[in-house]
Amino acid sequence: MRFTEEQINDLFKLKDTLTNKLEKNMNENKMLKKNLEIIDVIIKEGSFIKASNLVQSSKNNKNEYHISINNNNVDIAKALVDQNKILISLEKNISINSSVPPLKSFFINRIITKMKKEDLIEVKNKLIKNDEIINCDIIDNNSILQSIIITNYRKKERINEIINTITWSLSRMLENSK
Repeated sequence: MRFTEEQINDLFKLKDTLTNKLEKNMNENKMLKKNLEIIDVIIKEGSFIKASNLVQSSKNNKNEYHISINNNNVDIAKALVDQNKILISLEKNISINSSVPPLKSFFINRIITKMKKEDLIEVKNKLIKNDEIINCDIIDNNSILQSIIITNYRKKERINEIINTITWSLSRMLENSK
């Protein structure tokens, strides 16, 4: 098959157009990625309640955290932390469907999964055993969230991250339920 000179020129123009679009899209994707990173930082800094601001009391060698919305002192949940487990129980007057975002999309799929990956590396390096990997169970009743049980959190710094991110997640779930 033979092409005319005009067709070949059109193909060159098309190639240039496609190359320019590809470069433009690559630059746009880089900019979008940077914007998402900035948004993540802003969300992390602006919407999490510092662990030092959470009300904490000691009860039978357990730490109890009262989780409230936007520091307005309306408790939405309580977190009981012991050596191996964090039990987050919603207050009786709080009713949220367990499928409402961002419980699974953010808290489970990003936060807990990240911790699991860290634990799997430690298992691979024989620093911990398989039964010491972090685990998260969602307890619901007819799709209404009742509690969240996190076992094998293992590290104190994880407590703050879990409490902060579940506080943010529950607050957003309540907003998304309205």
